[in-house]
Amino acid sequence: MKKQAAFGIVLTMCIAMAGLSACGTRDAGLAPYTFEPIVYDYDYNDWRKLETDAEVTVDGKLDEPFWEAQRELSFGAGDIMTHTTTYLTDKGVYIGMYIEDQFVFSNPERDDWRNTSIELHLAAGTAVSRNEAVQIRVEAHNRTGVLEGVSFETDPYGWVWGYVPYYSRAWVDGTINSDACKGVSFEVFVPWSSIGMERKGDVLLLPAYNHTEGYEMEDGVQRLHLQASGDMNDPTTYLPFGEDGYLGVNEEPDDVLGQAASGRMATSGWDMSEKGRSVARTTRGGQQFTFFKQMGERTEYTATATISDVELVAAEGKAGIICGHNQKVWLVAFLVFKETGYSLDFVTMDDYGWYYGASYPVDAAKCLTEEGCVLSVERSGNLVRVYLDGALVCELESDALSAAGCSGFFTIDAKVTYSAYTCTYEK
Repeated sequence: MKKQAAFGIVLTMCIAMAGLSACGTRDAGLAPYTFEPIVYDYDYNDWRKLETDAEVTVDGKLDEPFWEAQRELSFGAGDIMTHTTTYLTDKGVYIGMYIEDQFVFSNPERDDWRNTSIELHLAAGTAVSRNEAVQIRVEAHNRTGVLEGVSFETDPYGWVWGYVPYYSRAWVDGTINSDACKGVSFEVFVPWSSIGMERKGDVLLLPAYNHTEGYEMEDGVQRLHLQASGDMNDPTTYLPFGEDGYLGVNEEPDDVLGQAASGRMATSGWDMSEKGRSVARTTRGGQQFTFFKQMGERTEYTATATISDVELVAAEGKAGIICGHNQKVWLVAFLVFKETGYSLDFVTMDDYGWYYGASYPVDAAKCLTEEGCVLSVERSGNLVRVYLDGALVCELESDALSAAGCSGFFTIDAKVTYSAYTCTYEK
């Protein structure tokens, strides 16, 4: 990873103690999570308490020669681009992240997520539960903190302030608290025992970056949260990293489907091996989405695809087309498949959850076969029309479409094939 193109993401706030057992798994006896962080002495994040490697200086600069050879995960929006990779040794995992961003601000009176900062959700490569993950946070002035995943029975948020040994540093390429920076980088060392591992191995990582454009306290300061796609509560949706860095498949510049213009990455549960024939498949359940990456953010467009070979992985599955998506809100037209029948449902999502709107009965049985059904979404400003096999199913006017956005595909708890897909718009 080149120093000019390698940023780490770790947003941190504060630290609470929760001991480690001898085998490296974490004690479940944790204090309930509160949004008021507990501030501990700096020594809790003191490199002198950790045995790092002689060839690594954890200073945030990412200027050791080995970073150059590591494969990166890159995502971003507009002029902001993030680059994340890893370096493994017998002692632990080093995470490097470099963010190209001219704005780097840190106000000690603000919550860390309102400052230039990163959030790293990290787990062992075999993890399947949030209880096996940690969330490391680091901001540009090196305030740090850790949350540990717990059951919702233990805490309704699912994460509590805790402590696992790690060390992190940030480095600003420019003048902090200005709009004249080249970027900011983060370097994080996590011993294997901190994520319940006894020896070197692949890890799962979900990085995020918080961009802010001012020092002031008021909410008017423009902010942006960029996150690799995945569910922080489900480590199986995190992205794979190993000895060579990022182990997944990066997008090609001319790919039709992939990252949204807003910076939201496509999820990893897609088989794009036949993208040359305009075929994309989801390979597992949960929430899977991808976007028409070349369209930018617009208010006028038509997206169409044949949906076929639907295989449910739960009692109810969904396959749809994104009517609009941006940093604030989603609106998705889902074909819903369940034993009692089929419907077309509008679903809105924002930072607070999913909201189910109008529902229309449809005959979508062909979607379960190789023949499939043709679903089409036509957006014009706040108005969206949805067609199934050429027939108008409904039209909806929604405040969720009040801003420019982009389209794409979204599935929930279903393996689905999308083919003959197109997205047309005025260039």
